[in-house]
Amino acid sequence: MSTAMRLALEETLKQELAKITTMSVKLHVGYSIIKGKLGSKPDQALYTALKEAQKIAKGAWNQQTTHLLGEFNHILAQKIF
Repeated sequence: MSTAMRLALEETLKQELAKITTMSVKLHVGYSIIKGKLGSKPDQALYTALKEAQKIAKGAWNQQTTHLLGEFNHILAQKIF
């Protein structure tokens, strides 16, 4: 969904920018969930979520990697190892 949204917005912006300037635009769209634990610092949870969103936006992570990260974090939280 984020890819389709990014492409549609990028195409619209390219058309508008072409009318007023010779510059082009490249958009990166990412997402994440802010997960905080009781007693943890909210700014650290926000920072972590922003870094995850940036990695997804830049293509460093794909959906499969994101899914595996969720499973990995669950395993660590439950100490299932």
